[in-house]
Amino acid sequence: MHPLLRYVLVATPLAILAFLLLSDVHRAWDGHVVSIRPVPEGGSVTRTVLIVDDDRHGTEAVWPTEFVEGLPVQVDPTATPPLTIPDDAARTQKPRWSLWFTVQPNGGSARAIPTYSARTLSVALLLWMVGLAIHNMLRSGSPFSWVRGDLSLPASQPTTGQAPAPSATKARSRKGPPPPRRRRGAGRRR
Repeated sequence: MHPLLRYVLVATPLAILAFLLLSDVHRAWDGHVVSIRPVPEGGSVTRTVLIVDDDRHGTEAVWPTEFVEGLPVQVDPTATPPLTIPDDAARTQKPRWSLWFTVQPNGGSARAIPTYSARTLSVALLLWMVGLAIHNMLRSGSPFSWVRGDLSLPASQPTTGQAPAPSATKARSRKGPPPPRRRRGAGRRR
């Protein structure tokens, strides 16, 4: 089997699994949105919301900011579930193994919001490409080639204090005195 095909058959399901895990496919909730965490000083494209179910158990989820801004929620840095759920709290639900959740403001219509984003897809693709580069490096010594090549490594160097290993090349001659210097101007004597 070709090494690239073997890599694709192994790495593609792993990249899909990473995409699904980053998209919170394993999480589920059903309750009301009661509070959000404070916004960081630099701003953020996501907000952490607290969802409280009917048994007053709290679950935190990270939502895009544009879907949180219109909801009647208070800012709570501790994310503590309140004693009573406010009457105007928005209802939200996410079934397990789904890639979306729904938000229904009090008296409004429900909206479906995806849990995946361009960021989750790009992270999964980046993992796939980095894995391919590592696979190629281990196989051929180059991240851009999957053909096994013969690597010619230099001979190991002797450690300090040991005599160098004999080599198959021509032995070097010993150094002697330098050749005599030519005189200038006198010319050749007869």
